[in-house]
Amino acid sequence: MAQMIHTLSALRNLTRRLAADRRGVSALITAFALTALMGFAGLAVDVIMWEVNLRSMQGAADQSALGAAKAFRDANESTALGTSTTAINAAYATATQNGYPASSVHVAAYNNGSTCTNSGCIKVTITQAQRRYFTAIFSNRPVNESASAIGTCKGCGNGAFNVTSNGGTPCVMALDAGGTGVKTVTVSGTPTLSLNHCDLYNNSPNTDATVVNGAGIIEGCSPTSPCDSQAYLAQPNVPSGQIDIPVNTHSSPGQDPYAGLSPPTVSSPCTHISSLASLTNVPSGTYCGGSEFQNTAITFATGAVIVITGGLDLHSGSTSMTGTCVTLYVTSNGSSSQASKLNATTTMNITAPAQGIGCPGNNPGPYAGIAAWFSGTSAVTWNGANGTAFQGAIYAPSTDVTYSGNAVSASTCTRLIAASVSLGGTGAATFDNSGCPALAGPTMTASGVSGSTGFTGSPMLIQ
Repeated sequence: MAQMIHTLSALRNLTRRLAADRRGVSALITAFALTALMGFAGLAVDVIMWEVNLRSMQGAADQSALGAAKAFRDANESTALGTSTTAINAAYATATQNGYPASSVHVAAYNNGSTCTNSGCIKVTITQAQRRYFTAIFSNRPVNESASAIGTCKGCGNGAFNVTSNGGTPCVMALDAGGTGVKTVTVSGTPTLSLNHCDLYNNSPNTDATVVNGAGIIEGCSPTSPCDSQAYLAQPNVPSGQIDIPVNTHSSPGQDPYAGLSPPTVSSPCTHISSLASLTNVPSGTYCGGSEFQNTAITFATGAVIVITGGLDLHSGSTSMTGTCVTLYVTSNGSSSQASKLNATTTMNITAPAQGIGCPGNNPGPYAGIAAWFSGTSAVTWNGANGTAFQGAIYAPSTDVTYSGNAVSASTCTRLIAASVSLGGTGAATFDNSGCPALAGPTMTASGVSGSTGFTGSPMLIQ
């Protein structure tokens, strides 16, 4: 009995000593923690690999959607892009070339009721099961990733078409042919340059002299109709971006239609309009410019030639200028202080001299077709709203004209001819020369390009 009691006492003492012993606990905790850490590290590695694969899938989907639109364009099809067998096959072929089997690719027409209607867009979706590396010790369930892209072909909905032309009436011209690297026609932001029965000319031979950035568009009277309009570019390459009219490269420089005109006589001193008894029926003469016309409503006499010195600064307030058979001649000395600025609240209702519009004696005089002539090299910013009566040319042969902001023209028979042209903002710049070559100015001779030019449209991604 005593022996048993002694044994039990010894066991109790041993248990107490073991319970009090902390040696080896850290090793156990570390072992458990390392297991968890390795699990998280393995999950992170797998997620990174899946993300890399997803990026690769997205690139392949983008290429497939663009490839479908390009194939549709090149086939000159007139059916809907989203249901075109040519486009669908091209999407599958592009995805396969990028390493994705056809079984992982789904191609279908896409419609969202706004940017994509009438099956005019095509959607490519690539789905692929992702391989598990470290996370396979926790689960063997597959992880599927998908990437989608939607493509369209702006201007291709009615198939390709040809326009036969040998030059013609310019409505937008960039005359500057010098300076390496100079960009002489720039469309940036979200504007639409719309040309109806007239052409775009860029005389610069520099590569990429014509730039169409962002959501800017150069088109005819609609995305699918050039309305007998073309682009004649002296540069060797076709510009990137959305240009929905036929493009002719290596064109001979277009001739300045107003070259050789003798400018009006500039008298000295100039007359301050504040000294005039009335701002109605203002006659021909030389008037002080700068900001003197700012925030006024002025009407010029029919047939007047109005010379304005020191630029035309209408950058604030509300200004309107009205006149029939009138030419404004604005001089500057090339400095920024004499820059001409027409803000968004400026309204120009100037009708250039022409036959049959009420010129005295039905004689348009030497400046037929020119509504506003900017002489000198100070920059011109035309943000004003052309009224419905504005007709004629904005002519700035020695400087840049920025035509932007609220410059939405509802008028016809309008031209923009400058050393360089920059179109920006969010507005629509409409130049319609249909049926009025005499009012807009002389008709151009051939540009050196002849024959037919195929219109191809612009493959693009919607998302």
